[in-house]
Amino acid sequence: MTAQTPATPEISLVEAVWRFRLMSLLIVLVAVVASAGATQMMFSSVQATARFAVTDPTNNNNVLRMGVVSGQGYATYTAQRAAFAGSTPVLARAAAIVKEKGGPAMSGEALRGRVQTSSKPDGGVVIVTATGGDMREAAMAANAVVQAYQEVTVSTNTERLDKQLANLQAAMKKITDQMELTTAGSRAYRLMTTNLAKLQSQESGVLSARANANDGVQFVDTADPAAASPNQLPRNAAIGAAIGVILACVVSFLRAAGPGRRRFAPPPAPAAPVGPPGGGGG
Repeated sequence: MTAQTPATPEISLVEAVWRFRLMSLLIVLVAVVASAGATQMMFSSVQATARFAVTDPTNNNNVLRMGVVSGQGYATYTAQRAAFAGSTPVLARAAAIVKEKGGPAMSGEALRGRVQTSSKPDGGVVIVTATGGDMREAAMAANAVVQAYQEVTVSTNTERLDKQLANLQAAMKKITDQMELTTAGSRAYRLMTTNLAKLQSQESGVLSARANANDGVQFVDTADPAAASPNQLPRNAAIGAAIGVILACVVSFLRAAGPGRRRFAPPPAPAAPVGPPGGGGG
């Protein structure tokens, strides 16, 4: 009679992990180190955000109204101002401001890689987000962009008004010169007088607009350089440890339940010799 081979005992998850405890520990440590390394690579810089609200141009009765006549136009205008905040002239000036305030020296193009500008869907607010090695550097960059936007906006508007003023004055001089050669009281003279009065009225409006030129910013919410920067390392390391534990359990169980599992079971007891019933001799 052939002896029956005992069935291989079932292996629990805890027993499998314990048998491969060194491997399991190594898997967990590798997962934690990988998570920490990825965190350092992906989150080595911090972000700071500054905001400013643009003034509704429809409330500014001058030559810089930009043609805004509706709420939708106001939202479009705000989006355009957000794009202007990230333009080359603004970023070049912002880079100079950062250097003046003791920050790192960089070009406007280098700053472009650290700054993003956007506007809210409902319009009116421009958001400036900047990255840096620490919160002070990031906040300095964001605030510099806002300041540069204000300065460049004023200078740009002033230049536009100066050009309009120069064109008006040149047109008025031309009419004045022609009037000197035209008979007073004639039809041509009266027409030139009317045109001159219109140009003088336009000149008065441009001079008023230039005197009241501003940055079009209603208020500014600057970034705080002393704000605490969020640390992603503890949370991500904990997540890596949890993933490592799961992987260690799966790998240990698969190894313990694999084809070589019999080597972990205790050896079967030797079968008793089988003889004739009664055991006696003849």
